[in-house]
Formats: sequence, structure tokens, C-alpha cells
Amino acid sequence: MDDYEKTTRREEHTYEQIETAHANIKKDPVFNLSLKKWLQIVLLPLLTVSLLSAGLILTVVYFSMYDFIFKLETKMENNYAFLMTKQNTSATAIHDLVNEGRGTKELLEQRETVAFSAYRSSSQTLSYQGETVIFDGVWTNVGNGYEPSTGIFKAPHPGLYHLTAVVCSNKGRNLDVYIYHNNLWKSRRYLSGDGYKFGTFDVVFNLEKGDTVHISSGQTQTIYYSSQFRTIVFSGYRIT
Repeated sequence: MDDYEKTTRREEHTYEQIETAHANIKKDPVFNLSLKKWLQIVLLPLLTVSLLSAGLILTVVYFSMYDFIFKLETKMENNYAFLMTKQNTSATAIHDLVNEGRGTKELLEQRETVAFSAYRSSSQTLSYQGETVIFDGVWTNVGNGYEPSTGIFKAPHPGLYHLTAVVCSNKGRNLDVYIYHNNLWKSRRYLSGDGYKFGTFDVVFNLEKGDTVHISSGQTQTIYYSSQFRTIVFSGYRIT
């Protein structure tokens, strides 16, 4: 037998084996099931398992999302509480700083030096009752409380003030002057007789900020001036 015949027989034998296997497969009850049976036996369980798996996954995802949202909400509440606490703390700190600033300002005002000393640069005729003596020359004016154009001292800060003044009558003339705190006179000096007469004021006033002190006449008269000695002076300083 030649090679050709051998090959042909092997092929025929192979085909026979395939046909036999195909016939055996058709005889298997599994392959004789209808489509409905296939769905019931195979696909339906698979689908059920798939749905259960999907439900389990959704459940896991749901609880994971719930846990995430709960933690986020808790964190937001904690942050809000922290911010409110910080805001209240900041408001309290600002209030304390304001009070501290006020206290510092008051302390600085208490330590603020106020002092003035002024003189009369020429004689002044007091032509009516209540006319203010103008001490137009200034030696010292720390705190700028004294105004030389008006003769009035205005307290730039509250406190106790020591105030003095020296006045002198013209030769042989009477002199009647008063020292005023605001619009109320506090002390009087009346000078009379021959020659030049000197009168002095030496007082301590408790002044509020803006209070005024000045010296005014009681009647028409002339305040004497000495260009050599500058005898007419008005001075004061803050004690505390």
C-alpha cells in the first residue's frame, strides 16, 4: 500500500471519529434541553447570583457613602464650632485690647506734662468789669494749654493744677481782680493806697479736660507794667 492510500484511510478514520463524537453529543440530555430549560437551569441562577452580587456591592457602596457623609458632616460641625469659638475669642481679645488701649491712653494722659508761664508785655487798661487780663508774652507752654491772645488757660488733660499769678496796680491807683475757674470766680485781690501794690494768687484747682482758668477785672482800672522786671505773670502746671 502506497503512501497516498495510507493518508486517505487516516482521513476517513478521523471523519468517522468526529461523526461518532457528534452523535454522542446529540444523545447527551444536556444538549437536548430547550431554551426555556437552559434559562431556568443555567442562566437564571447566574443572573440571580449576579443580582445578589450587585446588591451587595450597592449595599457596601451605600454604607460607605453614608459613613463618608456622616464623617464629613461631623467634621463640618466641629469646624463650625471651632470657628465660632475662635470668633468669640477674637471678639473678647479685641474688647480686651480696646480696654487696654483706653487704659494705656488714660495712663499716658496721667503722665502728660502740662506747664505754662506767661507775662504781660505792656500796661493794660481794664475798661469794663469782667475784662480778662491778657498775658501776651509766653515763656513756657508745654501742652499748649495757654492761649496768649485771650489770656485763658484751658486744661488739655484732667488733673490737679497748681496756678499762680502776680498783678501790680498803677502808682496810687486801686486794683481789683479775680481768678476764675470756668465762669465762676474763686478768689479776689483788692489793692489800694499810694505807690505800686502787688497782689498774688496761689491756688490748686481740680480741672477736667477743657476747663478754663483766667484772671479778670472787678472794675475800671490799669494794671501796671514794668518792662525791666516783667512783674505781671500768670503760671501753672499739672500736679497729677
